[in-house]
Amino acid sequence: MVRETRYLLVGNLPEKITQDDVQDYFTRYGKIINIKLIKKNEGVVQGALLAFMDIKAASKAHNEDQKMDNCELKTAFTEPNRDETSLLEQWAKEAKELREAAAKRSAELAAKAAAEAKAKAKAKVTAAAAAAAAAAAEASAAKEKQQQQQHSQGPRDKHTDR
Repeated sequence: MVRETRYLLVGNLPEKITQDDVQDYFTRYGKIINIKLIKKNEGVVQGALLAFMDIKAASKAHNEDQKMDNCELKTAFTEPNRDETSLLEQWAKEAKELREAAAKRSAELAAKAAAEAKAKAKAKVTAAAAAAAAAAAEASAAKEKQQQQQHSQGPRDKHTDR
């Protein structure tokens, strides 16, 4: 890329970012003289060119990990009149691939969790059915035992109860 300069290219910015948002975020590293938002044809922000007062501030901003609205920002030293659209497009492509991979992984984890929940629910139903069957078998056995006891005692004489 370019040697260390006071000009910093920032990519992977949130799409609805404003110049004031960029100013507010990056002033923690030092005084910014100028900010130029770089937009695509559709008016969507693709990146920003920041002109810091000194190289030290630009270097601090470049060397730290940057994150705005869940977007991991990319930075590179540049010159003010250099066309960096290809680098911004590369960063945007990488960010899109990361988002797609994260969404795919999230969907896979959700499907796995749903399958596990379904298996647990099925196991609970199976256990409940087994318990119900055992209870029914016990009740049937108790009824059969009662009937056997009644048969073994023989018929009762109606007149003996008087």
